[in-house]
Amino acid sequence: MRKLLRKRGQGRDLAQGLLDLPLVAGPGEQYAYNTVASVSLGQAIENAGPLTLIDFGTTFLAVPLQIGELEVRETPTGLPDLGSGLYLVTRDMLKFGQLFADGGVWNGQRIVSEQWVGASTLAHVELRWLEPEAWDWQVDGYGYQWWTGYFEFDGRRLASYAARGYGQQVLMVIPELELVVAVNSHGYEETAEQANQVFALIARFIIPAVPAG
Repeated sequence: MRKLLRKRGQGRDLAQGLLDLPLVAGPGEQYAYNTVASVSLGQAIENAGPLTLIDFGTTFLAVPLQIGELEVRETPTGLPDLGSGLYLVTRDMLKFGQLFADGGVWNGQRIVSEQWVGASTLAHVELRWLEPEAWDWQVDGYGYQWWTGYFEFDGRRLASYAARGYGQQVLMVIPELELVVAVNSHGYEETAEQANQVFALIARFIIPAVPAG
């Protein structure tokens, strides 16, 4: 059910490297997105044991969600790379979004607590840019591994949250519309137009097609 794609390296411990960095501000005082922090969350789960990180994810997520194809790239120390090394087919990525849209329940089975779903999709950091990004979706915060934001549509502000991966991979949940959208893309040039292409698709075509509640 899963494949491991080993990443070459000389054993650099990314989680330890993060801990070794000097603090420039106190915890909770400043925000800076850091991919290695996501890798280190995986290290924390593995350290808590008794399961390895890949066995933990397989047992408690992949199997219950019936995820059939999963590829994981490893860090040089052999830890699954939670920062940028998880590969899913679009339909399976959609399952994870639907799990959160349904409050942590999948096919009648409680997978994640409702409290965790609420806490992780809440903006614990508010993000306000000096100039709004020229996107159809406006980011306004960051939760626990989820970006929060909104779409402006028909005089309403539709709150939403999203997981975003390199190359414009997007998993978007819009609770008010009971809508989950998963898109795998190939926009690795990271231009402004590419950064907005998935959001534009959702805003201009998908949201208007959803029947009014």
